[in-house]
Amino acid sequence: MVRREYSFIAFVRMLEAIIVKTRRKSTKGSRRIRRVQIYLRRITFAFGDCSALNNLAWLYQQKGDLAKARGLAERAIAAAPRALQQTPQIDDTLGWILLAQGEADKALIYLSAASLSAPKNPDIQYHLAVALNRLGRTADAQAMLESLLGSGMTFSDRAEAEKLLQQLKQG
Repeated sequence: MVRREYSFIAFVRMLEAIIVKTRRKSTKGSRRIRRVQIYLRRITFAFGDCSALNNLAWLYQQKGDLAKARGLAERAIAAAPRALQQTPQIDDTLGWILLAQGEADKALIYLSAASLSAPKNPDIQYHLAVALNRLGRTADAQAMLESLLGSGMTFSDRAEAEKLLQQLKQG
């Protein structure tokens, strides 16, 4: 039984790696990534793997289907044992989705938890700064962005973080 579960987890991780690798090659609309996503969605629903659910939620969020993304992220939260290392990423995903849906107060709960669990993750810190800004806590958001951008870390939303910091400085 343990061997079978390990094989399943390894298989899911392989599919996720294929999605990431294909995405890096800028072939967003390729048939290969589409087939892998469909297959991953089927096995994710069947077995409830929290990491796969989280990744699928993120894909739907990127696609703009926030309702489906939120449902998947909530399932990932429910399926994830709190001892798992990936819990900050799952909290971040749900928080970012809630923020996109205009629920900044709820988003702050998840993003704060993610930030406390993964204080060196720049993407999570940026997402928390955005939530703070949306809630009118501009001084906190500005301090967080200054610290984040001053660290020199690279992250996917760095340009957006710089833009937000400029807006906050201008008042």
